This record gives sequence, C-alpha cells and structure tokens, in this order.
Amino acid sequence: NQSLSLANCSNSGKDLFAMWADSLGIMYKHSSSNAGTVWRMIKPGMPQSNSGIYPNPAGSWIRMAGDEVLRDYTISDATGRELRKGSRLSAGEAIRLGGLARGFYLLHAAHENGSESTYKFTIK
Repeated sequence: NQSLSLANCSNSGKDLFAMWADSLGIMYKHSSSNAGTVWRMIKPGMPQSNSGIYPNPAGSWIRMAGDEVLRDYTISDATGRELRKGSRLSAGEAIRLGGLARGFYLLHAAHENGSESTYKFTIK
C-alpha cells in the first residue's frame, strides 16, 4: 500500500490545502477562516459535487457544507455494512450520529441534482 501527500498554505496563513492519495482514492482537506474545514473523497469515475462534510472528525453529528440538498444518504462502516439510511436532507440540516462507535465511516450521498458522492469521516 503506497501513499502520497502534499500541503500548501496561503501567504496570509488563513487558508490551508492538504491532499493525500492512497489505494482507496484521493482525499483532500481545505481549511479556511471563512469556510471551516471541508473534507472530500474523490475516486476515478465518481461524479462529484462542490461539497463536503463537517466537522471531521465528528462528534454527534455531521452536516453537508454549502447549500447541498440530499435526495437520500447511507452511512456505512469500513467493511461496507450499511448502518443508517435517510432521505430528503435540507441544506444545513444535521445528520445525527448517536449510537455509532468511534471509528471510520463512509457517507454515500445522492444529491438533488442527480450526482452522487462518497465522503470518508471519523467519529472521535
């Protein structure tokens, strides 16, 4: 298993971009004093929207960044087992994570515009 990472910071120090690639896909993190922290996973051939989830790592909830409206979503564990399903998530509405143990999870999101995205997140 090989990986690659890089990072860059703006001259003002207010924006940080970090990226790494591994066998699961490409993840990036953009932190900004205006936008908070956004994580996104990109896999070849996967349709993407201009969104992410926050906070990551999460506590008891996560939200979609921006004005995203989801048709439906699924949360799976690292083995791919579906743990939660939901539908019609409005922009800014929280997805409650109560009852899920600490660890790594995937949020598969079907966006209202027809695209689909998968996001990796951690519960601390």
